Amino acid sequence: MQFDTVNNLSRNTLTPRLSRYSKTLIIALPRELAIAILSAPSRLSLKETAAAPGVTKANTAEPAAAQRATSYVVGGVFPSGQWKRLRTVVDTSALSWDRVLCNAGKRHRLLAPGCRGEPGYVRHPSGWRSAERCW
Repeated sequence: MQFDTVNNLSRNTLTPRLSRYSKTLIIALPRELAIAILSAPSRLSLKETAAAPGVTKANTAEPAAAQRATSYVVGGVFPSGQWKRLRTVVDTSALSWDRVLCNAGKRHRLLAPGCRGEPGYVRHPSGWRSAERCW
């Protein structure tokens, strides 16, 4: 995953659309935690998210478990750099831009798609499917 730092992100100089921001949510699958990345105005469907890796049920992770797995406090989870490698589920709404701003506690991270072969799933209009290049 690649990212750049945006130093001068102010309302006067740069006002990107809200849909360009992404949010990172930690979800609990039956035997593991996973990351869900979607655009900020989108809502997460736990049922559809569970279908991506082929499980029947998913819940939002407990804050303490999310912090242990990612090393980030709740509200500041970044899509990369966790202590444990987590499976990633990405909604195509977050992939509609060539660069996406991440809401990881601060609005200054600019992400570029291309996860270099890490396993993940991307949601397409026809549903979730496996993807080699997820983010």
